[in-house]
Amino acid sequence: MAESLFEAQNRIIVGLDVGTTKVCALVARKGPGQPPEIIGVGQSPSRGLRKGVVVDIAKTVASIRGALEEAAQSAGLVPEHAVVGIAGDHVMSTNSSAGLTVRKSGRVIDPNLRDRVIHKSLNAQVPRGYRVIHAIPREFILDGVDGVLEPLGMSAKLIEVKTHIVLGAIPSIANLVKCVQLAGIGVSDIVLEPIASAEAVLTPDERELGTALIDIGGGTTDLAVFNEGNICHTKVLPFGGNHVTRDVAVGLRVSLEEAEAIKLKNGLASRRLADPTAVIKVKDIYSHRARSVLTANLADIIGARMEEMFAMVKRELDAAGMTKLLAGGIVLTGGASQLKGIEKLAHESLGVPARVGRPTNIVGPAAIVKNGVYATGVGLLLYSAAHTDDEKHDVAGDGGLADITARIKNWFTQDISFTLLSGKNTKP
Repeated sequence: MAESLFEAQNRIIVGLDVGTTKVCALVARKGPGQPPEIIGVGQSPSRGLRKGVVVDIAKTVASIRGALEEAAQSAGLVPEHAVVGIAGDHVMSTNSSAGLTVRKSGRVIDPNLRDRVIHKSLNAQVPRGYRVIHAIPREFILDGVDGVLEPLGMSAKLIEVKTHIVLGAIPSIANLVKCVQLAGIGVSDIVLEPIASAEAVLTPDERELGTALIDIGGGTTDLAVFNEGNICHTKVLPFGGNHVTRDVAVGLRVSLEEAEAIKLKNGLASRRLADPTAVIKVKDIYSHRARSVLTANLADIIGARMEEMFAMVKRELDAAGMTKLLAGGIVLTGGASQLKGIEKLAHESLGVPARVGRPTNIVGPAAIVKNGVYATGVGLLLYSAAHTDDEKHDVAGDGGLADITARIKNWFTQDISFTLLSGKNTKP
């Protein structure tokens, strides 16, 4: 049956955020020249992941399927492909550079030449057992002139590129892809979660001035630093909101479920914000009796862990030489970014202004588009709308599936795709 004009002009895109605490599926309709409009939302508790990595395939598949089915029901359609977020402490990144001499004098730089120099920047940067998730050109240098964002159509004798490369362990990528496929949907792309979140919450000025995005998830804290409009550093830290929940459960002698509820309702990022006389009622996990706890004590427990997390972030930023680049400050997203007083604590810990990021440039329910908890899911939609072409394709993983194809993303204009294993250059 021929597709209608409406179907031809409105593309359906799906963002799938497979987190340690929850799986969130967002379905959106993207019309020409319009921001994506969320038409379906699904969410389910995440079981089977630890620190962003699959540790139980059956449980992970069930969690993904639950979120997808709910999203499909609310959208009134069954999507075929999704852009999937990836995190986990198996992810690592590096910056690389490479150059090519243009043999033919006066040759205009075409996509093939640009692709070749980007591909060359990957040489010796991919360790055994890893695959490229992103290779993002930060800038091109033509005959010594730097700051070139797009070299196509220009002439030069020497073309150089500085590239930010994000790598992931093959088994971890393959297991995630396999779980999504077993849940009944194809994988059109894999995107590092802080890069997706940045699509949703960072302004152009923040990217230009220098800003660190800190996405505090359930099992990991994802860091992405932007400067002069380009990404220059990414890191996944093995800490998340679940650590805070566990501390609250141990410190107050309550169940993990109650600790999470207490954290969300009464949590403060610092004791200085607490009323020293205020109390809350909790149910003791041993006696099952209700008792009173000072909110200041709760703030002590949460604050200690959050201070430790920000100290970890600061060490990472200092070690990477990124702290001096943060004129635009810090933007916080993720579940723990909703803690009262977290902006002030981040500012005091890192020495730069901080704000809580909320998604922009998207249409949909206020509970989604105005909540930093959904920054990654919304960012996956925005990334898909900006970087994925209309032709559906499936990204397969190892472990009984086809070899992983590494997608080389041009951050500024169009996508480039390479198959690293064969060196074959293909258009997406």
